Amino acid sequence: MRGLLRGAVTGCVFMLAASTAFGQALLDQQQLSKLGYLQFWKTNIDLNRARTVTGAYVLDDTLYITTDSGDVHAIHAGAGLSRWAQNIAESVYQIFPPTHSVTASGTPLVVFSTSPRTLVIDQVLGDVIADMPLELAATGSAVVSGERMFLGSADGHLYAMLWTDPRTSAAVRLWRVMAGGPVTGAPVLVNNGDDLIFASQSGSVYCCTSAAKILNWQTPTGGPIMGDIVVDGPSVFVASTDRSLYRLDAISGSRRWRLRFPEPLNEGPIVTGGLAFQYCEGEGITAVDAESGEKLWQVPEARGFVCRGIDHVLLVTADNDLLKIDSENGKTLARVDLPTNVVPVTNTRDDTIYLASHQGSLLCAKPAGTPHLTPQELSDARRVLHKPANAKGSAAEIEPPPHRAPEKPWIDPDDPLRSPSDKGGDSDNG
Repeated sequence: MRGLLRGAVTGCVFMLAASTAFGQALLDQQQLSKLGYLQFWKTNIDLNRARTVTGAYVLDDTLYITTDSGDVHAIHAGAGLSRWAQNIAESVYQIFPPTHSVTASGTPLVVFSTSPRTLVIDQVLGDVIADMPLELAATGSAVVSGERMFLGSADGHLYAMLWTDPRTSAAVRLWRVMAGGPVTGAPVLVNNGDDLIFASQSGSVYCCTSAAKILNWQTPTGGPIMGDIVVDGPSVFVASTDRSLYRLDAISGSRRWRLRFPEPLNEGPIVTGGLAFQYCEGEGITAVDAESGEKLWQVPEARGFVCRGIDHVLLVTADNDLLKIDSENGKTLARVDLPTNVVPVTNTRDDTIYLASHQGSLLCAKPAGTPHLTPQELSDARRVLHKPANAKGSAAEIEPPPHRAPEKPWIDPDDPLRSPSDKGGDSDNG
C-alpha cells in the first residue's frame, strides 16, 4: 500500500518548485477586481518529486490536485487547508477524475481510477480503504454505490465489481455488459443507486439496473459518444460526434430535444442553473436553455467553463483569458489574462473561482462583498479538517430512500446488454 505524504501544504507560505519563479502571482487583486472578485485564500502544495500539476477537480467541499508523479493532494476548498496527500499511481498512468460516495455508516469516500487499478480512499482522513488491481483497462472514472463499483473498459464493456471482499485485495467481478465500444465517460448512478446510466463509443446511451444489469432503456445517437454524460434531475444530457447535443428523459430514455452543431462534439456538456454549456470546435461555447434546447448565446473564443454566478458566467479562452460573460445575453463584461501556466478549475457548485498553476500554486476567489476569511474561521476549519461533516443535512445523517425489491435472476435473450456467456443471475464470467 502506498504511503501517505505528510505536510504537503504549507498554509499561505509558497514553496519554490524547480521550474517556477518564487512568488509568482496567479492573479493580483487588480485583475480580480475587474471581474468583480476578491482573493479569498491562496496556498501552495509541495510537489515533492513531481514536476507539474496534471489535473484539478472540485467535488463538494474538497479540491483535488493530481501531479505527474501520481500524487493526489486533497485541499479543504473553503479554507485552503491540506487534508491529506497520497501517492496513488505510477507516473506513467493517467489519473481519471475522482468521484464521491458515502458508506452505509456515513463515511465519505473518494474513488480514484487509473488504467490498471482503482483506489477507494477515506475522503476526510486520506486513509486507503481499498487498493485494487484490475484485470481490465479502465477508460474513465469509477463510481461506487454500497459494496459495488462500476467502471467502463477499453474492451467495450461496463463492469460491476465487488470492492469489499475480505478474501482478496482485487476487485471481484460481479457482472459485465456489452456496450459495443469503449465506455470513455463516467457512469452515473440514479434512483438511489438502483439504476445506472452510461454511454459508449458505440453511440448509444444505456440505462440498466445496478443489481442485475437488466436493461431499462437504450437510446442511440448518430455517432460515438466520447465525453461524460450529465444527469441533471429528470434529464440526461449527451454530446455526440454526430454533431448533436441531446436531452433525454432519465426514466424512459426518450428524446426531449436535439440541438445540432456544425462540428462533431468530442466533449460532454456542463449543466448548471438551467443552462447547458457546450464546446464545439470553431464555434466556441454555446449556452443552451436546458429545458427547451433553445440556443441562447455563443462566445466563439471561449474554450472552457469555469463557474457561474446569479447573473454572470466565467469562461476561459484558448489563449488563457478569463472572460466574465453576462448570462442573459452572452456579452463580455470583463477580461483578464491568466499566466500561461495557470489553469482554472471547472466548478459547477457555485460562483467561486479556483486557479491552479502547473507548479502547485492555488488560489480561491469569491465575488466582491463576500466576507473575508477570518482567523476564527480558519481555526474552526482546522479543528474539523479531519472529521466527517455531521451538520444537519449532511450525508451521514440523511436516511436514504428505500431501494426497490431485489430482482429475480432472469436473463432476457433479446437484451442488448447481455454478454454471450450469460447463463442467468447476477454474474458474468465471459
